[in-house]
This record gives sequence, C-alpha cells and structure tokens, in this order.
Amino acid sequence: MAANVSGAIEARDPEYLHQLRVGIRRLRTVLRVFKAKRLERRLRKRTKALGEARDWDVFVERFGKGKARHRAAQARCREVLSSAEFWAFFVETQHWARASSRQGGAPLVAFATRALDRLHRKVLKRARGIDWRRAKRRHAVRIAVRRLRYGCDFFSPCFRDAARYLRGLSDLQDLLGDLNDIAVARRFGGPEAALEQRERALIRELAPAWRAFERRPRFWAGKERLPVTAS
Repeated sequence: MAANVSGAIEARDPEYLHQLRVGIRRLRTVLRVFKAKRLERRLRKRTKALGEARDWDVFVERFGKGKARHRAAQARCREVLSSAEFWAFFVETQHWARASSRQGGAPLVAFATRALDRLHRKVLKRARGIDWRRAKRRHAVRIAVRRLRYGCDFFSPCFRDAARYLRGLSDLQDLLGDLNDIAVARRFGGPEAALEQRERALIRELAPAWRAFERRPRFWAGKERLPVTAS
C-alpha cells in the first residue's frame, strides 16, 4: 500500500491506484482473518472513495466518456490519501501487528486450516442456488472468492501443492472481476448492447469454471497439525 500512495495521489498512472487497492483488499482480508474487526471496518469506510475512482479509471479507459465525473472521483481519492486520518491508520495497524505477534496463539498450520475452511464455506454459501445473471449475487460471490484467494496466498507456504489450486482460483476471480466491470459500466451509462453481449459470453465461461472450482481438492484439507521435524 505505502509504495503506491504517492503515485495514486499524483494520478500519473491508473496502475498506482489499482495496486494500492489490491494492497488494501489484502490487508482487509488479513484483518478479518485475525479478528481485527474494528480496524477492518475503519479501513473499509475510509477507502470507499478509492473504489469509486478506480471504477471511473476503468470506465473512461474503455469507453472514453465520463471524464468530468472521473476527475471529481480522483479529487475525492486524493483527499482521502492525503488526510492525516489515512496515515494515522497506517501507524495504528503497524502497532496492532507488532502487538499481535507477541501474543502467541494456535500453531500456524492449525490456525490456517481453520481460517481457510471458513473462507471456503463462505464462498459456497454465497453461491448456493445462484443465478449468475444476477449482478448483485455475483458481486457477493466475487468478494468471497477474493478473500479466499488472498487467504490462500497468505497461508500457502504452510502447505504443499497449493499452486494448482491458486491458479484455478485466480482464473475464477478474473472472470468474476470482468463481470463486475460490466455491472459498473452499466451503472455509469455504458453501451447496453455491447455490455449484454460480453456478459453472456463471460457467464458461459463462468459456469464450467465454477464447477471446476467445486471439484478441486483443497490443498489445506486434513492438515490441522504441524509436521514433526527431527531434532
């Protein structure tokens, strides 16, 4: 996050804001996994304007219109990133991380297994009986898939053979992200005929990708204990 803040403020390249938001979403997943709910809520509330600015980045790049609203969204984003409250959050989160590391707790593999199981169950729950044409339901599944993906990224060094699962999860996340871009473009007034055509094509890709996800073995399953090492 810190490495991309100045570039996002100056708006030299939309990639700075994109990478900053990836860092924010990863941090929010960490805070959720480790039950730092107050910090996670503060970060979500404080960075809402960044998501709006990023949505306009994508829309203007693709369709070439909405530039005035894009500039206004960028101004709100800069205001958030330049605020004392945003930087105070960085300091508080660093203090939380240091304090948490001194507290100890469950062995990491056991903790990771339980955390990934919770994230996986949440994905399945949100997708139960879903009609992929419903953008609101898709968005909820997308958020749950994203959290699972980041959780798997964090904890994969604790386990063997995570790479294949992560590749499939990343592909699924990309599909859901493309569909979310369509929903945002529709809300911003993008061309309906082109959006509808693209949406139908992506949903055709999504159905088999989802079935593959449901069948894919979880790399963390049955790994509740730390491996015993020779002394």
